[in-house]
Amino acid sequence: TTAGCSYETPTTDTLALHPIKNHEKQSVYELLSKLNISGSAISSEWAVTNPGRVTYQYGIWSSDNLLGYLTWPEWNPNGTVIAHIAIDESSLQSLNAARALLTYLLEHAAAIGPIQIKIEFPRYQVCIREIASNLGFSGTSNQTELSKIVLGHIVTTENWGHYRESLASIGRLKLPEMPPIFRNISQQIELHTPDGNRAYVPLDSLETLLAPALFCLPGRGAVITPVQRDYSEHLLGHLPQKTLLPQSRATLFQEKHYLSSPKTLKQFKHGELILFYESLKRHGLGAVVAIGRIKHAYLKLQGDLQSKDLDPSVLNQASIEAIGRSKIKTITVFDNTMRFNNPVSIKTLKKIGCGRPNDLITTRPITDKQLQLILSEGTKRG
Repeated sequence: TTAGCSYETPTTDTLALHPIKNHEKQSVYELLSKLNISGSAISSEWAVTNPGRVTYQYGIWSSDNLLGYLTWPEWNPNGTVIAHIAIDESSLQSLNAARALLTYLLEHAAAIGPIQIKIEFPRYQVCIREIASNLGFSGTSNQTELSKIVLGHIVTTENWGHYRESLASIGRLKLPEMPPIFRNISQQIELHTPDGNRAYVPLDSLETLLAPALFCLPGRGAVITPVQRDYSEHLLGHLPQKTLLPQSRATLFQEKHYLSSPKTLKQFKHGELILFYESLKRHGLGAVVAIGRIKHAYLKLQGDLQSKDLDPSVLNQASIEAIGRSKIKTITVFDNTMRFNNPVSIKTLKKIGCGRPNDLITTRPITDKQLQLILSEGTKRG
């Protein structure tokens, strides 16, 4: 948790996120004071340094300007983690700064999820509210606080009971006793909420509220799609050894874009699962490395692609030529991306009948049985 990282942005700015150093504490005080946080609140809640307790404090910078600040105490496995976050909204990069800090926080929460997390922020922070609500945070009785449960896992019939118990103890949220069969992404899932009431929540809303989370129920459609190492590393962030170069601007987006040939459009259906196969080219792993949820897909002429199409992808107008000659592209919007602990090798894919050379050169659907075997292998620990 001590390492920092940097992000490319759609403009020429690079944002740098790293732990606050001693000589930077003054900048934190200045930012928080500017946002009308009192000196007593700064020292008791926002910039606590207690020798007996680990507290993480991060800043996000554009050159020497502090754009945002994030702090949280060491995780408490039984309680709620309360993080504090503040953004300088006068900056043109304020939305990207909020995205970077909240994404960073959720990545750390997901690594040890399920966990309940609350964020507290200064009044009138529009950027934080906007980005956080897209990430599945919802309001509490307090105007300057949002909350969410972070599941951080792929749920299958095999591990349903385990995550059902975890969610009940952490968020007092009870899933049905048995995993339902998948009918469609809008099907209502019965839940018992913390106040004891029964509620019905559409499956896609449930995944967003617990994001990152995927409920890989029996019968849910899935496709395997190829991606080259040059792109996969930045789109999926699946490599344990992080690059020292700035992360691509796609990292800042919860909803990412995958570009492919127009023929693939019919394969990408709303609510189905997308498994990413990193091909062997250019020292790729030759394995399925990550999974996500398809939001929607659309066709667009290459000449009409705008920053809103390309920013959440890892391509730009120059590199787009490398992914096929067709002047029309399929753009697939996906989210809730999760990396496999254990990449599923081509050898395993061959064994289960979806690893022949022709299977992995374009997007193809797989059977439910193949999906469940890949998930079982990919989510193994170690």
